[in-house]
Amino acid sequence: MSKLFKSLLLSAAVAVVCAAPIAPPPAHDPCAVLSASLAKSTTTMPQVAACYKSIPFDPNQAGVTLDSLYTLYDQFFIFRDSAMTPNLPLPFTQPPVDVLAGINQLRTKKYTTDYDFHADLALLARSLNDAHVTYLRKFLFLFSVGIH
Repeated sequence: MSKLFKSLLLSAAVAVVCAAPIAPPPAHDPCAVLSASLAKSTTTMPQVAACYKSIPFDPNQAGVTLDSLYTLYDQFFIFRDSAMTPNLPLPFTQPPVDVLAGINQLRTKKYTTDYDFHADLALLARSLNDAHVTYLRKFLFLFSVGIH
């Protein structure tokens, strides 16, 4: 076979593969539907929520996450003692929050979806009413997906 014929044959094969229509995402996979909507810039919040809620809870991964957050709050969060102080003077009117007890409480809660687990972690962080603390794992994933 000549080099030209081989090149033409290869080019034709690549063209056929590239021109083949892409199958639509399965309707039963909310994350595939979300991915397709991101490609077309037609994403809706119910699509995002459906994808997140379709991810099953993984107790092993949750344990790693909780261990990491426990260490972070216990050894690096310098405002933990302030967060637990009752009856602070104005303008500090929030009740005391024991974030380590909150993490231990989440360890005992039964979850079915990863979304619900991370929503509780975000609520725990928000309960500190501290601008230094936020928990945005899910939202960062959404924004990183949207950028690419």
